[in-house]
Amino acid sequence: MVTCEAGGFVNPSALASQVDVPLVLIREADKLRPPTISVIKSPSHISLSVSNDSKQKRIEMGRDVVSKGEPGVVDDVLSTGETLCVVIRLLQEAGLSAEDISVMVVAEFPLHRGRELLCQRGFGGINIQCLLVFGGA
Repeated sequence: MVTCEAGGFVNPSALASQVDVPLVLIREADKLRPPTISVIKSPSHISLSVSNDSKQKRIEMGRDVVSKGEPGVVDDVLSTGETLCVVIRLLQEAGLSAEDISVMVVAEFPLHRGRELLCQRGFGGINIQCLLVFGGA
């Protein structure tokens, strides 16, 4: 199971413990021991509206911590889709194909068109399941 620091580790760590699978952490650069792989994450328009920090950031994960199969990504929110796109790109850098990745999101906000962004970036075939959908379908 894979999760990104941006969404917090609370839900994914509890879920990984319950289903007895390892949890792979994706964090901001320089917070994990090498060797790592990384990709650049641009801030979403939501992040920019809260902060004037328009810098791109690098996120990373351990280089050999995921294997072929069906990695499940657990995230707290799907809004703009920027974080999820970067997580998928990082998993691709680790050698996985987008078709092998499934996503579980606690809450989705369709108003921000996250699924649309995923489709535009070539990730429309990824299975995304949401527990809660706020503000439309």
